[in-house]
Amino acid sequence: MSIPTLRYYEEQGLLPFIKRSPAGRREFRQADLDCLCDIECLKKTGMQLKDIKQYIDW
Repeated sequence: MSIPTLRYYEEQGLLPFIKRSPAGRREFRQADLDCLCDIECLKKTGMQLKDIKQYIDW
Protein backbone atom coordinates (compact mmCIF):
# COMPACT_ATOMS: atom_id res chain seq x y z
CA MET A 1 0.00 0.00 0.00
CA SER A 2 1.42 3.35 -0.97
CA ILE A 3 1.99 6.29 1.34
CA PRO A 4 -0.46 8.50 -0.60
CA THR A 5 -3.12 5.80 -0.15
CA LEU A 6 -2.52 5.70 3.59
CA ARG A 7 -2.75 9.49 3.76
CA TYR A 8 -5.97 9.46 1.73
CA TYR A 9 -7.53 6.81 3.97
CA GLU A 10 -6.58 8.85 7.01
CA GLU A 11 -8.08 12.03 5.49
CA GLN A 12 -11.30 10.12 4.77
CA GLY A 13 -11.53 8.98 8.40
CA LEU A 14 -10.81 5.32 7.71
CA LEU A 15 -7.85 5.22 10.10
CA PRO A 16 -9.07 7.10 13.18
CA PHE A 17 -7.01 5.15 15.70
CA ILE A 18 -3.50 5.53 14.25
CA LYS A 19 -1.14 6.90 16.88
CA ARG A 20 1.69 9.27 16.03
CA SER A 21 5.15 9.62 17.50
CA PRO A 22 6.28 12.95 18.96
CA ALA A 23 7.92 13.58 15.57
CA GLY A 24 4.55 13.10 13.84
CA ARG A 25 5.24 9.70 12.28
CA ARG A 26 2.47 7.14 12.20
CA GLU A 27 3.03 4.23 14.55
CA PHE A 28 1.09 1.20 13.33
CA ARG A 29 0.04 -1.48 15.78
CA GLN A 30 -1.13 -4.92 14.76
CA ALA A 31 -4.76 -3.84 15.12
CA ASP A 32 -4.10 -0.97 12.67
CA LEU A 33 -2.60 -3.36 10.14
CA ASP A 34 -5.58 -5.69 10.57
CA CYS A 35 -7.91 -2.75 9.90
CA LEU A 36 -5.98 -1.93 6.71
CA CYS A 37 -6.36 -5.54 5.57
CA ASP A 38 -10.10 -5.32 6.25
CA ILE A 39 -10.33 -2.10 4.21
CA GLU A 40 -8.55 -3.71 1.27
CA CYS A 41 -10.80 -6.79 1.44
CA LEU A 42 -13.94 -4.65 1.53
CA LYS A 43 -12.69 -2.58 -1.41
CA LYS A 44 -12.24 -5.78 -3.41
CA THR A 45 -15.92 -6.55 -2.88
CA GLY A 46 -16.78 -3.25 -4.53
CA MET A 47 -17.78 -1.45 -1.35
CA GLN A 48 -17.37 2.31 -1.51
CA LEU A 49 -15.09 4.13 0.94
CA LYS A 50 -18.00 5.97 2.56
CA ASP A 51 -19.61 2.61 3.35
CA ILE A 52 -16.31 1.21 4.61
CA LYS A 53 -16.03 4.24 6.93
CA GLN A 54 -19.52 3.52 8.27
CA TYR A 55 -18.50 -0.09 8.88
CA ILE A 56 -15.38 1.02 10.76
CA ASP A 57 -17.39 3.50 12.82
CA TRP A 58 -19.67 0.68 13.98
